[in-house]
Amino acid sequence: MTFFLRADDTVEIGGSRMGAPASFATCEPAPGLHSPSTISVPAPAVTRYGEIRGAADALTDVEPPMSGFSREIIRIHPDLVRSFGHDEPAS
Repeated sequence: MTFFLRADDTVEIGGSRMGAPASFATCEPAPGLHSPSTISVPAPAVTRYGEIRGAADALTDVEPPMSGFSREIIRIHPDLVRSFGHDEPAS
């Protein structure tokens, strides 16, 4: 699983099995509504952290963002983005 920052400032999360129930479980609200979502990306070997909060949509049957990915993605419309330690080189 990985994420992509798009030109419209949305974040798309994709992977080889994104349509699995655990991935989409919190992103499927009633039709026409966004689900609030948070993705946290810790890096255990170094002091780095990223957090993205916003409305999320679970999308199916979309063009895969890269080879080997499934046709499902989660798209986040960020309200809050914060991180630290990303400007420092990894040791």
